[in-house]
Amino acid sequence: MKKPNFFLIGVPKAGTTSIHEVLSAQDHIFMSELKEPHFFSNVGDFGISQKNIRSDSDYYKLFSKASAGDRVIGESSTSYFYSKPAMESIKEVCPDAKILIVLRDPIDRLLSHWSMDVREGVQKKSLFDAIEEDYSRSEKGYRVSHMYIECGRYYEGVKNAMEIFGGDNVFICLFDDLMESPSHFYKRLFVWLGLSGSFYSVSKLSHSNKAGEVKNVVARKLFHFRPLRRFLAYWLSGSIKAVLRSLIMSPAGKVYISVEEEEKLAKFFSKDLDNLIRDYDLNVSSWRTVKYLK
Repeated sequence: MKKPNFFLIGVPKAGTTSIHEVLSAQDHIFMSELKEPHFFSNVGDFGISQKNIRSDSDYYKLFSKASAGDRVIGESSTSYFYSKPAMESIKEVCPDAKILIVLRDPIDRLLSHWSMDVREGVQKKSLFDAIEEDYSRSEKGYRVSHMYIECGRYYEGVKNAMEIFGGDNVFICLFDDLMESPSHFYKRLFVWLGLSGSFYSVSKLSHSNKAGEVKNVVARKLFHFRPLRRFLAYWLSGSIKAVLRSLIMSPAGKVYISVEEEEKLAKFFSKDLDNLIRDYDLNVSSWRTVKYLK
């Protein structure tokens, strides 16, 4: 029975889909065809479009096609980053696991998250109304609430990963680095994974799972009809879904907020950011600068 030795655990809206796809295409790396199996975390299913993996046999079947030459065998589930019990379970089952964490400016991440929810018809409120409603909920959690704010607080997840797996087995990257120089990003990652030699250029790869807007009214109504979307998501292959997406979607416009609104959002993350810089010396000072102007 083949077990994974590599886990991409987050964070949501920080390029994890693109990274999963790039790694899947590399020699000596096997990534599960199913992204986000959420086996080690107790989170709800994503409608009928994806049922989380529950049984040991179904989980290890994800890696049954890995070859003897695959030195890295992995999966990607962003819920693990927010669950200490999930990390502890991974450590127990896969004691030598390597953990990849990609962090993104929490305000950027929040805006991308809200835009995606609006695009997919699961959020109809304005940005700040949506944040206020979600943040004030008494019942919160992955796939229980949107977690617009909570998903951008990284300190506890980083701390848990470091303590459970050890610093040598945790690689923390920044979304900014992935966007600015994909080749350099992956070279660093492959060295950490113990993989040397040539690999194909990733500089021209498109950013997967990128935000988009539905092109016309008819397509928008169909896109927001969730039973149809779930049915298609369940039955269609990834390549066919990508073609359909390109036909009905156009790139989403940038979300603009005022300086005052950005400062209001920054207060949600300032203490968490201070702790990250103090304890882990992460180069995230640029996250403190104002970037959104109405």
